[in-house]
Amino acid sequence: MYEMLRKLEPPVGFGKKCPYRLAYRKLIRMNMPVDDTDCVRFNTTLFALIRESLGIK
Repeated sequence: MYEMLRKLEPPVGFGKKCPYRLAYRKLIRMNMPVDDTDCVRFNTTLFALIRESLGIK
């Protein structure tokens, strides 16, 4: 998940210039549920990215 978001430019991803610590901090704050097969759903990820970008809690 981290590697994919680093490849995508904002506002969808973090971008290549985003520091590693900041990217990991954002991923933790997004609090996305992971299922039994270690996968996340697209809608959950998209809405978590939107909430993080807009600063919505």
